Amino acid sequence: MKTSSDLTWEFGAVPMIEPEYLGGILATSSDIALLIDSKAKIHSILLNASEKLYGNLSHWEGRDLNQFLTIESRPKLKKALERMLEGETIFYGLELNHEDNAQWKFPVRYNIHCLGDHNKILLLGRDLRTLSENQQRLIQAQIAVERSIEEKREYDAHFRLLLNSINEPVAFVNADTGSILHANGAFTDLIGVEESELET
Repeated sequence: MKTSSDLTWEFGAVPMIEPEYLGGILATSSDIALLIDSKAKIHSILLNASEKLYGNLSHWEGRDLNQFLTIESRPKLKKALERMLEGETIFYGLELNHEDNAQWKFPVRYNIHCLGDHNKILLLGRDLRTLSENQQRLIQAQIAVERSIEEKREYDAHFRLLLNSINEPVAFVNADTGSILHANGAFTDLIGVEESELET
């Protein structure tokens, strides 16, 4: 982040943050930090040193942030900046999807802060790729579970159909408890009970 005197902050009892330390604080408290103006022009960009997946984004500086957003994210940024201009100084939870020359895309959740005037706006972002990947894994696991349940239902239906097609009395018994697990109609007729009674 550019180190200029207008980026010195003081928050009540919080000690003043000197410009030479501010960049490091921003870089470690977020994955990506952008200083833009009210027209979304990028004046400076900082990346967390531990985040290697972005590569070098220095070519973003001096350009419109919208050039590096997916089409569906551009109206979201516009609305957020309009809210800033209306006097809202902090806008939480703005999720934007970035793209760069269609080579890669990544989602980021930003907090937006106005730095004294509306022409200096700071976006502090957290990369959502890990969250997105975990959500995808969860969805895939849920689909697999549902598929397994459906397959078991189909298996049970086929098993019962086959079992009841046998004319002789047949029952499957738990070897440990002696309880009847499955039985066909011929077996329940033989012992004089309903199949539902065996399942209770």
